[in-house]
Amino acid sequence: MKKYILPLSIFMCFALSLSAQWQETNGIYEGATVASISNSTTVFFSAGTMGLYSCNINDTIWNRLETTQLAKNFRSLAVQGDTVYAANSGYGFYVSYDNGVTFNNISTASLNSRQLLINYIGTDTLLFLATNLTGLKSSSDGGITWNTIAFSGISVKSLAIEDTLIFVSLGTQIHRSFDDGITWQIVRNGINNSLSDNLLILGTNIFHGTSSGISCSTDTGSTWTQRNNGLSDIRVTALQKDGTKIFAGTKSGLFMSQDTGQTWISMNNGLNNLEITTITIAGGKIYCGTLYGSIYISSNNGNSWTKFNDGFTANTCTQLISSNNRLFSVSRFGVYASDDEGDNWYRSDAFGSTDTFYNSLKISTKYPNVYACNENKIAVSNDNGVSWTNGQTPTIFTNMLCTFENDTNVLAGSSDGLISSVDTCQTWTAIYIDSSNPLITTLLRKDSMMLAGTRYYGIYISHDIGQTWSFSGLNGLEIENFDTIGSTIFVYAENSGIYRSIDNGLSWQMITTVGQRTICLKAVGQALFMVSPDNGILLSYDLGNTWTNVSGNLPEASVHAIEFHLGYLYAGTYSSGIWKSNYSLITNLTNGIKTCVSSIFPNPSSENTTITLNKNKDLLVSVIDIRGKTLLSEKYYEANKIDINTAQFASGIYFVNLKYTDFSETKKIIVTH
Repeated sequence: MKKYILPLSIFMCFALSLSAQWQETNGIYEGATVASISNSTTVFFSAGTMGLYSCNINDTIWNRLETTQLAKNFRSLAVQGDTVYAANSGYGFYVSYDNGVTFNNISTASLNSRQLLINYIGTDTLLFLATNLTGLKSSSDGGITWNTIAFSGISVKSLAIEDTLIFVSLGTQIHRSFDDGITWQIVRNGINNSLSDNLLILGTNIFHGTSSGISCSTDTGSTWTQRNNGLSDIRVTALQKDGTKIFAGTKSGLFMSQDTGQTWISMNNGLNNLEITTITIAGGKIYCGTLYGSIYISSNNGNSWTKFNDGFTANTCTQLISSNNRLFSVSRFGVYASDDEGDNWYRSDAFGSTDTFYNSLKISTKYPNVYACNENKIAVSNDNGVSWTNGQTPTIFTNMLCTFENDTNVLAGSSDGLISSVDTCQTWTAIYIDSSNPLITTLLRKDSMMLAGTRYYGIYISHDIGQTWSFSGLNGLEIENFDTIGSTIFVYAENSGIYRSIDNGLSWQMITTVGQRTICLKAVGQALFMVSPDNGILLSYDLGNTWTNVSGNLPEASVHAIEFHLGYLYAGTYSSGIWKSNYSLITNLTNGIKTCVSSIFPNPSSENTTITLNKNKDLLVSVIDIRGKTLLSEKYYEANKIDINTAQFASGIYFVNLKYTDFSETKKIIVTH
């Protein structure tokens, strides 16, 4: 994550990135897997673009390996003792000589890897690499240099090696070599090309698994027979052996054969009808990676399975939202909730499935109601995410993008315009915006005014809570999200920048010119946070004129979401889990720990608390509750003492933001009754 201040159209602010102390929360632990390998002590799983993980066979938690600052997509792995090889899907080959503790980038060649295997000739070690469009490659110097030995310009789908015998699948053909790849012979032709392609050698048996089932040859590939007896799903996605046993992963679970594929037995107790992507075996345990977000482990030969995800933070957090004392996180794998400030997360799945991939899942809340929409589905919870019911999908509307609860109805934005429901999302009616019927991306209510952001048609405004609409501005832009500070409205437009309006949406002023890499905005009291995948989290206390980077020790991963919850600021990342930092610490670090406050007394208080300043100051005082809502905001002139009536607040923790002309600071007060 690069840490520098964005150039602004109004004012250029040069400031050092502050060392805000972020702490990783305990989750979310799910992520898609693409490759796995193991040695006698350690299991390695690749989550593609989301990192490489390892786990000792006696441990119960995964460790993210620090290899991914340069390598972004390990598609193939191999291991030889404590030496671990990892090939990128594009450029680069990495080697660890200490069992994954440290990695070295020893080649920047374009490898386009699919599968990596090790073979031994006497005392020499050869690496073989099946690639996309660049044939079969080999390396005799540990991966430093690579030579194409066959099938140049062709994609090699899968690879199997036993001594000097090599089998290669090109999708429609299988080729065989008896001399380490020097000469080749076609041994199977006319195969239906399959996205899934796996080769496995077990003794004198060669197995070929595709989306059309499993074939076997007992004569080094000269003849082949189908061996699908017992496979309820013949769409084979992975093959692995353990002694004389063979395991076949499919799109709906795992199967095992103990008679060289003559018969297959389902081994899905606990796998929940999952698509298996990779299988590895170590220490008497079987590990299965799945497509939609989990690793499973079996310690009894596959008879039963349990999730094994602790520490496997290979997930993209796309949204964070606070609802009373519960924090929700949205990812590609569903909705999650935490009731203990991120110490533990559990699945709060809106659509009932425990392993489903969501392309555009978003939620909105108006406690205790929570709404979730994903493409053409919508779900409703009336108990803050504990239980869900499916709303009626409107047949004439597609691609649900956002929801918003009004006083008497629920609004939903879709690719076909704006719709409204007055019966808990069971029936829907269209709301006319204008003849363009724009795609609605985001909704905001400010008092009796509503704003609707669209894709390429700018912003529309309603002064009757969404019944009638008129054009507000920013035509041609893709509006992503809104937020407000007092009477000022902020909006982020993708590939354009951040804009603000001080006249209730009548006119808009650009305040940044680098919005291409901004993801969202979040206002907390007088503070405005901007999330950028390149620059992390930036904070402005002057309505977006100047910004300071508060990313601190956040990991080298893109930040995709931000939320204020119970006194903490939470950051959801692309591939490194969810992090939090004390809100007061962040805001005070922004000012270099400057303070004008000499005392706060009494604190805790039940009726009144007094904040005493060390000098007379002009300032704006805001009281913010633990969910980020501004409860009061008042200006003071030449003041050295601020009296706050705490009797009007419920018992709990509050934050008082004091914004002076030259800096701001935040203090915590406690109210008890």
